[in-house]
Amino acid sequence: FGETKYGDEADSFFNFDLFKSILMRINPQILKTIDFSNYRVNLESHAIDCLDLISKNCPNLTVLNLSGLLKNEKIETYHQSLVFLIKKCPYIQEIDFSLCHMNDETLIEIFKNTVHLKSLNFSFCTNINGNCFKYLNVDLEKLIMEECLSIKDEHLFQLLNKNKNSLKHLGLNNKSLSNSIVYLILNCFPNLEILEMRVSGLESLISTNIKLINEFNLLRNLKTLDLSYSTGDDKLFSFI
Repeated sequence: FGETKYGDEADSFFNFDLFKSILMRINPQILKTIDFSNYRVNLESHAIDCLDLISKNCPNLTVLNLSGLLKNEKIETYHQSLVFLIKKCPYIQEIDFSLCHMNDETLIEIFKNTVHLKSLNFSFCTNINGNCFKYLNVDLEKLIMEECLSIKDEHLFQLLNKNKNSLKHLGLNNKSLSNSIVYLILNCFPNLEILEMRVSGLESLISTNIKLINEFNLLRNLKTLDLSYSTGDDKLFSFI
């Protein structure tokens, strides 16, 4: 139910009672993916009920997208239910928190209870400063962080450095990146295949340090470079 195929009328028809009925009918014990990313899904008023229902019935869940469910809720209202869900679903590998009002305190409790996590999306989570990253002790393969404007450079550097050998997909369409973070990305991500980033900061480095032209070649496995949020010039694209 993360994708709509029958128009707005079907969206308005989908509610918590129907979600519960579906979950009970399909044997939730074998359910691996739950996706609330459709922003029109009419479940916001039952967010905690949904979390509790998943906690009690989906122990083998591996993929959880909460972006459509919690976007209108304050973290204080669902902190306890969300942490309980993570504890009850120990096999989760992918979590999407985009558009949720996450904070470092809740993420610390979540990270303490995730050992199989491979993919994280924090996009538009503007209350995170990154202090929680020190509690994330897994090897991430995918990390998406768009418009996370409160994250401090030192915390972001720590997270990237910890996962430099495992990351295959990195999305940093965020604020301007510091020189140290740009250097780290260009030099220390041998397995990176997809890179999405703004070039703010990269342009200034190009003009002051020609050595980067050779360093960019260290991204030997890069297959996709997405600069769609950037305004590049001839110098930038000649560099690339």
